Amino acid sequence: MAIIIIQGPAKSGKTMIAVALRNAQVAQAKGALLVDEDQDGDTAALIEKVLVGDPLPSEPTDAKVLPWKPETDIILVGDKAKMLDAFEALVPGFTAFHGPTFTVTTAAGG
Repeated sequence: MAIIIIQGPAKSGKTMIAVALRNAQVAQAKGALLVDEDQDGDTAALIEKVLVGDPLPSEPTDAKVLPWKPETDIILVGDKAKMLDAFEALVPGFTAFHGPTFTVTTAAGG
């Protein structure tokens, strides 16, 4: 499990890296949540994509007690790294549970 933040000036490069990471996880029957720069959505709905079974409780719930998909990676592209604060508000301990956190920086093509 890991949180992977992909940043840098190469937008298409960031997206390609993110999609490849997500596809690798899915191909191995592991959990993956990809939040791309252009993607908006309800924070709870995003978290529910990597839960097994029940929806996210309406009250903040500790990350350790939720039924996560196995070995879930959280992949955040660009400014979506700020989503970690929103995830943490709904699921205290989210970052610590899914970490460590890695940052990948793309370079501009040329």
